[in-house]
Amino acid sequence: MNIKEFYLEFHDQAANSHKWYAGLGVGDKYVTAHGRIDGFGRAGSLSIANVSHSAMGWKKLESVEKRKLKSGYRVSGNPLNSIPNSYRDVMATKLGVQVPLPSPANLPAPKSTPIAKPIFGMVNLNPTPPSPLPPSVSPVTAMTALSFDKHGSKIKFPAVVQRKLDGVRCLSWTDAKGDVVMMSRRNNPFFGLNHIRNEIKSLNLPPNIILDGELYAHGDKMTFQKLAGLVRRQTVKDADAKEIEKIRYHVYDMIDLSDRMKPFKDRHKFLDNNIGVKKPVYLDVVENFIVANKEEGDRRHSQFVQEGFEGLMFRNIDSPYQGKRSAHLQKYKKFDDAEFKVIGYEEAQGKDAGTVIWILETVAGEKFRARPKGTLAERARMFNTVSRKPETYIGKMMTIKYFGLTDAGIPRFPIAIALRNYE
Repeated sequence: MNIKEFYLEFHDQAANSHKWYAGLGVGDKYVTAHGRIDGFGRAGSLSIANVSHSAMGWKKLESVEKRKLKSGYRVSGNPLNSIPNSYRDVMATKLGVQVPLPSPANLPAPKSTPIAKPIFGMVNLNPTPPSPLPPSVSPVTAMTALSFDKHGSKIKFPAVVQRKLDGVRCLSWTDAKGDVVMMSRRNNPFFGLNHIRNEIKSLNLPPNIILDGELYAHGDKMTFQKLAGLVRRQTVKDADAKEIEKIRYHVYDMIDLSDRMKPFKDRHKFLDNNIGVKKPVYLDVVENFIVANKEEGDRRHSQFVQEGFEGLMFRNIDSPYQGKRSAHLQKYKKFDDAEFKVIGYEEAQGKDAGTVIWILETVAGEKFRARPKGTLAERARMFNTVSRKPETYIGKMMTIKYFGLTDAGIPRFPIAIALRNYE
């Protein structure tokens, strides 16, 4: 039996490399190893335990990896060489399998890491020739925001504010073949969008640079649901081609793989100097505004909402890019949004007859109804779809915009914004 394993890595604010290995071997032995520096050279530990059967071992692996990825780790490294030499003899004995030693024969070239993107990131530890790193594996995890209402004390003024977009998150870079890769924050590839790809390619950015932004069409009466549907498509119908060309790539940050601690002010300066000054047609560098305090932030928030944006994002000026939910990046909106499970639907009445009303449930089990955002025709299409194929919506998570909660924890004035199935 071959070992099944995964290998994850995370860089903290001090640029320490934290690595985590877990595997399942012969005799249903479950092993983990983790630590800093080379992953194990300091503050490291090795744990080997029995599991009652292989299915339980797989379940443990899946559970651990999901938890680690959520906390900011990413799939990384070469599985043939991820296990430290000091642990190989122990593992070979206790796992009941020979763990290959690193050698020129199985050490890949720098651009040839045999990590594919299977479910849960697991791979077989087989002594076979390595395959190139496919473009579907993102070298970073996107930084996501905390709420300013809860964590605002961690924003250090003067701070940067940017308009908050209601788009689809996109990381992009140029791979070793010179092709432009565009990925969602959950590591799913975007296809098409060639009008944007061609402009990114024309920038001739170095391979250590990853752009971070959103695919968005502001002021074009394109609902979020329609936007998300268009960017997910693998093939484009002629009827949609003009709509897709309305979508622009709004870049608000970047990652420098050669300098993970580069402060935001320098990262944004790079964007201005390498994108903004060239004035591309389909790429925008999201504008920065400096605010001295929250009151100035409130004034900018009012301006942005009047312009049709969701609100604003606060950023600490000297902060590094953190591939996780970060206090250096905070969203500020005068309304709330959250995800709730769709448990049913009903037909609207009166002038909205033939359109859908969603029935949703809070974590505490309280039920409520929400009308979806969109035109009558779009809401009618949703009703027809869920009537024919309930599984398209039922049981899925939907983003709801609302203004505070009732005493029972139910959203007030809820509006259904989007089904979160696009990343």
